[in-house]
Amino acid sequence: MKTSQSFRIYFTIKSDKEKDGKAPLYVVVTINKEKCFIALKQKMVDTKIWDFGKGAAKGTKDETKELNAYLEEIRLKLGNIYKEL
Repeated sequence: MKTSQSFRIYFTIKSDKEKDGKAPLYVVVTINKEKCFIALKQKMVDTKIWDFGKGAAKGTKDETKELNAYLEEIRLKLGNIYKEL
């Protein structure tokens, strides 16, 4: 791929699909201003701990740390896939 392309990965939750205080987690991949939302179907996130500005969970509990580690793992995998193209 050309190096002039823009590439961005961030995470968000869909608050409008909230159920029992939890919302589905999505990774958003943007390439040249075109967005692709990918649902991480196995992950429902407590809306109280989600930080929309950071695109990650906030807090110091083990559950939060595990979720943020998972998000970083996904970010790295997607970044590596993009580099291989």
